Amino acid sequence: MTDNLPLEEWKRRLRRESRRRLEALAGNACLPASVAIGNRVLALPEWKGAALCAGFVPVPGEPDLQRPYVEILRGGKRLALPRYRAASQDYEMVVVPEYPGSLTAGAFGIPEPHPDLPPLTEEERTSSRTLWLVPGLAFDRQGRRLGRGGGFYDRLLRGVAGFKIGVAFACQMVEEVPSALHDAGVDAIATEHEMVRCRCQAT
Repeated sequence: MTDNLPLEEWKRRLRRESRRRLEALAGNACLPASVAIGNRVLALPEWKGAALCAGFVPVPGEPDLQRPYVEILRGGKRLALPRYRAASQDYEMVVVPEYPGSLTAGAFGIPEPHPDLPPLTEEERTSSRTLWLVPGLAFDRQGRRLGRGGGFYDRLLRGVAGFKIGVAFACQMVEEVPSALHDAGVDAIATEHEMVRCRCQAT
């Protein structure tokens, strides 16, 4: 642990540093970097073997994966995106027939699937044939991920057997991400510069 910091303080400091790095990333550089990340995802054998892709709608500072999403739908595979459930204050994954046409204004200013669309079943969410594209503020080569602090993806990924790809700009890769037992990890990380096959997966 860096400088013997308590875990939560270490996380807070790394979140601040990660946000600073993303703010320094030139706006014009985000688009080509996003395209390069998308191309790396599309080249993965795990992508080709997946029946369903569970992705995310990017907020500012996150890669835009529109090309992979369009390719999913063109290829006859299914795409699921997060939708906030106010009653439980959590997210569920929902299959969308179009992207971005199936999205509407959602919680926290993030577009999300239309309320009439049904969520994934538990079997679909945890299936080994569901591939996940996972956002985060920071990742390391062991597959550890730092989220934004709400724990939403830690809960979404609980019990998931499918291949999990962290999606990030290269500036979000760090030497070590602080992690607790409940923090969900990833199996690989796609950046604009490389595809990292993680040496071990955080749990």
